[in-house]
Amino acid sequence: MLEAPAAKEAAVGVLRDRMMQDLELAGYAERTKRAYLDCIRAFVKFARRSPAEMGSEEVRRWVEHLGLSGVGAGRMHQHIAALRFFYTKTVYRPDAVSFYRTRSFQTGYPWC
Repeated sequence: MLEAPAAKEAAVGVLRDRMMQDLELAGYAERTKRAYLDCIRAFVKFARRSPAEMGSEEVRRWVEHLGLSGVGAGRMHQHIAALRFFYTKTVYRPDAVSFYRTRSFQTGYPWC
């Protein structure tokens, strides 16, 4: 059975609110919080699914898409940091981003 669009939007809204709370508890700056939420919003728009339903394959496709679209290294690292925060702190699924190294972001892609 397909989930109603309103229910999906509500689920994404709950996750967004939870991520905002997690960012606030971690002491992130306002601009960083906005940037991270924008990164996750763009990821959701690209995949057209709730990020809680997605895993490492969707994350890899998103990062590859960003690299091929000409996103700069700084913005790429920001997207990766936002994804890592979301999947490790908000939805407790570090496996979705475990292929990214913690400090160096060595992904195997030439643009990271």
